[in-house]
Amino acid sequence: MKHVRESAAWAQGFVLASPEYHGSMSGALKNWFDFLWREIAGKVAGVVAVTSGGHAEQAAFAIKTSFQWCRGWTLPFHAAVIHSNFEDGRLVDPRGLDRVQRVGHDVTRYAPLLTRGFDDASALGAEPPSGFAGLS
Repeated sequence: MKHVRESAAWAQGFVLASPEYHGSMSGALKNWFDFLWREIAGKVAGVVAVTSGGHAEQAAFAIKTSFQWCRGWTLPFHAAVIHSNFEDGRLVDPRGLDRVQRVGHDVTRYAPLLTRGFDDASALGAEPPSGFAGLS
């Protein structure tokens, strides 16, 4: 667990992926949120959800909501891919692969900007001018 916490604290952004289970994210990802909320605060996440045929909106929204409750930002869109678009554990559908790659590129693009702003606000202390960053 120490390595996971250190890695999460080091990262500026995340691409979070989960299959859709009963209209939500996997239990493993939910557990990740439960233990790492401090390391997530002020960071950015892109979301990828895997579905058996729908749009995976419930899983994507559950991930986004959990990330935001941990005081992080999520990209306003997400990528959904269908489990049948995988072969030997690899995503082979060109359209799905394109969307997942775009999520990764945007996390890489926006994470440094938002993380820097959050860090600057946190440095102001716990007073109201720091916004919610001062409560982290």
